[in-house]
Amino acid sequence: MRLFDLKTPSTCAWITTEELIMAQCDGRSQTRSSKLVLRLLDLDSEKTQLKGWQKLADFEGRNVSMLKMIESRWYLGVDDRLLTSDDLRSWTTVLRGMESNNVFWHMVEADARTLFVQEYGPHCSGIYRSSDGGNNWTRLITSLKIDKEARHFHCVAYDKYRRSLIATLGDSNSSKIVVSQDYGDTWKVFYRGAYQCLPIEISEKLVVFGMDSGLSKGLLTWQPDQNRWRAIHLTPKNVTGITDVLQASDLKRLKNGLWIMTTGGGSIILSKTLNTWNLCKTGCSPEFEFHPISNEEDGLAALSMIETTVLIDSNRNDVENHYVQVVEHPAYLTRLKASGSFLKHQWRKSFE
Repeated sequence: MRLFDLKTPSTCAWITTEELIMAQCDGRSQTRSSKLVLRLLDLDSEKTQLKGWQKLADFEGRNVSMLKMIESRWYLGVDDRLLTSDDLRSWTTVLRGMESNNVFWHMVEADARTLFVQEYGPHCSGIYRSSDGGNNWTRLITSLKIDKEARHFHCVAYDKYRRSLIATLGDSNSSKIVVSQDYGDTWKVFYRGAYQCLPIEISEKLVVFGMDSGLSKGLLTWQPDQNRWRAIHLTPKNVTGITDVLQASDLKRLKNGLWIMTTGGGSIILSKTLNTWNLCKTGCSPEFEFHPISNEEDGLAALSMIETTVLIDSNRNDVENHYVQVVEHPAYLTRLKASGSFLKHQWRKSFE
């Protein structure tokens, strides 16, 4: 496994066979303008360098939150707008969020014509569906409709093995994960508990959620064949001074079987087993920031870390053992606090 710091900032990225497309923002002010740029990669070089770049389009806004290609069509989230393009140069707004401070975070495809996009915001957000390949969108549900204490959706993913939509929610609500088996028309609570989650990674035999929890950091897994839930609590091993609390930002299982997770503090950790991880980059951001992992193309994936972009070559299935280890631990006190917190929350709701 090779990691290359491209020393080029991005908020989200996508990789084609010959190009790395990155969304960038000019500065951090509330009135900043955002621009989408195209940077070409030398994919055959041992060093893997940028060959050059070309600006494709400019967007006025505070945030570029999502970049995705589905069926040869591009989708981009700029502030509370979802835009689409066929050529990365000319863009059309096809959807606006519920509030001006909201952004579009995650998009998934159920089939060739049915798409879903998830909105994130400080007060309330929704999940939307398009049945015509992304031209027209309908809001299916809001976070407050599922749980009146849920400020927003965190993520949405499509489980092709069980033909279900899965979404995570936060904050301070007990309904942490919900599921729909009819393309979003109806929803039911899938996991009600103390551990809040954000990213979702789905395989045939295991669904993994990255914890974004004030109680614990780690993973929540669901094993479909046994309908079994398991919490994996993680902590750095034999090391002090790490300020990142390791809240999960994004999570992906690469084609070579290696797991990669970014954290809200800007760290990158890799794992073969989910129980033991290697801290490859230590973040120090005092605030939670979204650090998305791009698609994987020809063994390459890009991690947008706000201040820089890290390219991962997944063709090499080795994890260097000089990295700090992040390991599973019993977390007895954490589990006790989680149980107490959940019971207290349920007791309080019973009087409403």
